Amino acid sequence: MSSLADSDAGHVTFAGRWPTLLAFLLLAALYPGVSIGLADRVVGIETLRGSVFGSLYTAASLVVFALLTWLLLRREGVSASDVGLDAERVRVAVLLVAGMWVVVNGVAVSVLSVFGDPTVGVPRADGSRAAWMVEVLVQALFVGIVEEFVYRGYLQSRVVAAVGGSASRWLKALGVVLAATLFAVMHLPQRLLVSELTLRQAAANVPVLLVAGVALGVLYELTRNVALVGLLHGTVLNRTPLFVVSFEGPPAATGNLTLVVLVAVLLAVWLYRRWARANRRADFRPVALASSRRASQSGGE
Repeated sequence: MSSLADSDAGHVTFAGRWPTLLAFLLLAALYPGVSIGLADRVVGIETLRGSVFGSLYTAASLVVFALLTWLLLRREGVSASDVGLDAERVRVAVLLVAGMWVVVNGVAVSVLSVFGDPTVGVPRADGSRAAWMVEVLVQALFVGIVEEFVYRGYLQSRVVAAVGGSASRWLKALGVVLAATLFAVMHLPQRLLVSELTLRQAAANVPVLLVAGVALGVLYELTRNVALVGLLHGTVLNRTPLFVVSFEGPPAATGNLTLVVLVAVLLAVWLYRRWARANRRADFRPVALASSRRASQSGGE
């Protein structure tokens, strides 16, 4: 199937198939619960929680989720590259985020050394250093990137196109918030089944997820790089690759690390955006529906 991305007109054009969007919403609503339920039935949630096997199962499950989303994206006539995922963007994102965390770890050790005595090493997850390292990689390369491909690459792009975001920054902002709301609600199965939150606790977690979804949505719109936003998602929000195992000193000193990470993220996004604006300007094409695109062309004739 050929892409409907219109390079000459400067738009990435979705076919506007509403049944496809509804199929995605159904998939995103049911798939996490079905995947977790299947794992619980076969091996048990307790076996998966905090284990290497659990991390690998998460990775495999997300690969299937990404493939199903990609099939729906292709039905819209749009490619993965059109919404921010291709080899060059992955390569640049990996180098940038890996370099960012090397700097963050160096600064973190230096800052904490001023206030106390940090212990540097590989942390443990469920008593195992290997489990921690596997979880860091799975969160970064699978959870972060797949969720950004699914929820920002497809869902946010499609919703922004649907509300006419190519014509107005306010409408684009509306699309980002709507997509972030769906992103937050669709995390409820994971919060209820894996994190074992009560319904009230899970509901209270939705606003936090909404804020995170909006922040990730803004980063996506600024960079149009699924891999970059996904790696930041997986390493900043999910499992931080910080090699400070313990710290003997005033608790307030660790608050400096949050500031260090925030500055590092903003710097990484700024550097990438500056590079992409100079070298990959086509990545920032606005998104639109085929019907609205044809209507705007007819109006201009």
